[in-house]
Amino acid sequence: MRPGSIAALALIVGWLALAALAAAPPRASVPSSPPKAARESRSAPSGAALRALREGQLLDLNRATIADLELLPGVGPRLAERIASAREERGGRFGSLADLQAVSGIGPAKLASIERVACAGDGCQRSSVSTSESVLTK
Repeated sequence: MRPGSIAALALIVGWLALAALAAAPPRASVPSSPPKAARESRSAPSGAALRALREGQLLDLNRATIADLELLPGVGPRLAERIASAREERGGRFGSLADLQAVSGIGPAKLASIERVACAGDGCQRSSVSTSESVLTK
């Protein structure tokens, strides 16, 4: 077999495995309708968020989806969900980036790295982009 055909075969097998997992019935312990945060995390990052970060603009945490939050340095799916939950607990809005310190898993070092690429509250003016301008549908 050629090396290229091995890679193609591995790709096909991977897609088939994902399709089988997607077709499997949900477990009894899993709610039939996942919470909004879980549904949102399965979507792709918005085009506006990708453009903003690529162009050196700040990402507005008050408008970012969970998938957008995963683009932040050191933020994975679980932390992105905690950030979104904390935002919802605050009425859907962070007053400033300092509010992130209340989120479990965000310490001073992670907050400092997030501050370089994100903003919240009054700190978001012209240098930020609204992810509601997304070219992708959720």
